[in-house]
Amino acid sequence: MSTPVPIVVTELVRYFAARVPDNLCVTFGGDEKWTWADAEIETYRAANALHGLGVRRGDRIGIMMPNSADWLRAWWGLVSLGAVMVPINPALRGTTLEHVVRDAELRRVIGPVELEPRFAEIGGLATVIDSSVLATGSADPVVLDPPPAPWDLHTINYTSGTTGPAKGVLTTYRHSFAAALHNDWRATVDDVLLTTSPLFHCGGQVISMGAWIGGGCVALRDSFRASKFLDVVRESGATMTLLVGTMAAVLDAMPEKPDDADNPLRLVMAVPMVADSAAFARRFGLSEMVAAFGMTEVGTGMTVRGPHIDRPGTAGRVRPGAELRLVDEHDEEVPVGTPGELVLRTDDPWEITYGYLNLHEATARAWRNGWFHTGDQFVMDADGYLYFSDRIKDSLRRRGENISSFEVEREVAAYPAVEEVACVAASDGYGGDEVKVFVVPRAGEDLDPEALIHFLVPRMPYHMVPRFVEVVDELPKTPTMKVRKAELRERGNSPGTWDREVAGILLTRESAVVGEPAAREPI
Repeated sequence: MSTPVPIVVTELVRYFAARVPDNLCVTFGGDEKWTWADAEIETYRAANALHGLGVRRGDRIGIMMPNSADWLRAWWGLVSLGAVMVPINPALRGTTLEHVVRDAELRRVIGPVELEPRFAEIGGLATVIDSSVLATGSADPVVLDPPPAPWDLHTINYTSGTTGPAKGVLTTYRHSFAAALHNDWRATVDDVLLTTSPLFHCGGQVISMGAWIGGGCVALRDSFRASKFLDVVRESGATMTLLVGTMAAVLDAMPEKPDDADNPLRLVMAVPMVADSAAFARRFGLSEMVAAFGMTEVGTGMTVRGPHIDRPGTAGRVRPGAELRLVDEHDEEVPVGTPGELVLRTDDPWEITYGYLNLHEATARAWRNGWFHTGDQFVMDADGYLYFSDRIKDSLRRRGENISSFEVEREVAAYPAVEEVACVAASDGYGGDEVKVFVVPRAGEDLDPEALIHFLVPRMPYHMVPRFVEVVDELPKTPTMKVRKAELRERGNSPGTWDREVAGILLTRESAVVGEPAAREPI
């Protein structure tokens, strides 16, 4: 791969600090902002502080906090030392946190000191490096010798498990760069990309790098609120943004205002795309819309852009430098118009994950016959445009968060009144998924859904706590006693379905930290 700019993020910072030192690199809201020159200095300070704490090349170090200046300090400081970052969702606790720590063999995690009780709960497997120390190191330049190679391990991004716990996706520097490049932002030094995507997700890292590889500025914010969205766009000067999950649909459903188009946005990437992209573009004064599909393991697989997306439901065509097929269960290519599993490979090496950490069999299954198997089903039309059909794997996605039904079921099953449980996706009314559990109570037990939720809140990340609970006498099963989840999904919600939000229990990232439900404005 020949690129006009460096592919390693810290070398990218130095590149633009030398060329446009006074241009903005990132803003955080309020008065906090970094120019490219500031970003270079903050990188060196963090690297020297971490080096002073004994961090060395090849060490695996966790990062566990929301979007913030300290998150970037931790990321860039680790890369400067050749260490491997392991992003962790700050909502994790209990068994889900323990799994990541044990699987990645973490001994240290960068984050606020308030995290220390979480690690005490799992036996003190890792210690917390107070993130406030990152800004206190020397500003002396740090030069890694030899510099990172494109195939070196950059990060281990954990993604939702399908039939088990979350898997660690091994991600090289070239993988991260290629994912950002082929997101198709085409950002320039005049652009500001607004993102609320969490940096502990591969998507948050990739979206930000999509602006930085063009010398643009990232407006990094911690949360999305539809009612405040245009205010943030105007305050930040954003010219482009990503709307993921139900964000675009929620914005589209809000009452129109006369000044909706009075904003600096020129481009929106919506994943999935809204039903009427032309009307959406007119309403918000956009000149371009982008649809796309990507995943942690492969980065960006397909995109399409234009004044509007004239093929409703499409995720685009295969991106440059990649080849894809839709195949049946025997890896035979299916005809046009027939649903098949998306498999993919790239022209250049190291642009797709080379495996899952500690999971050799899962890696072999995913990479069988020389193609990476995504586990997602698509349909292709005669012009090569692809349309998402279904998830072959048993997971769901809620507001941009991948969720393993296995992990939800494990925690629900720990409740004393539960005999059996099955977790499936249920519609949120905006085209996205919500978490639903069907539960069979133990004989003689009165299973109260609200009591179950209060039991789950301190045990689970807030986004995994079920919204819908339906108590049933039995679960439908196959002759081999496997639960028929397709049948449960088809049932949808019924008059007997209990809705956590109707009951007034609205969970947020903040409430999940202390394990208490809080009535807060939902997305």
